Amino acid sequence: MGSPEKVPTDEERENRSVIRKSLHAAERVESGESLTRENVAVTRPADGVAPRHYEAVVGGRARETLDPGEAITADAVDVEVDAEGDPEMETRADGPPASETAESGGERSE
Repeated sequence: MGSPEKVPTDEERENRSVIRKSLHAAERVESGESLTRENVAVTRPADGVAPRHYEAVVGGRARETLDPGEAITADAVDVEVDAEGDPEMETRADGPPASETAESGGERSE
């Protein structure tokens, strides 16, 4: 019999960063430039700030120049977010509402 507790398999853990999404620059963002719904997207892989920090990041400023598609890391923004993805969140990936991501050219994080 199996365990009543649902936990990811080893294979699922290995694929986590590829399957999950994170915040990336949708276009070039210069150092000091404001981060907006137009220049921040939620895309794969999960090598940047978790999508649940979308609202906190939008309105902040870039600490460094970001190229299109580059992951937005905690060090690259002037807002307080915890480092990178959240390995404890097994199945949930919050992001902006679908209507907002469609307008900015990003992807919905579900």
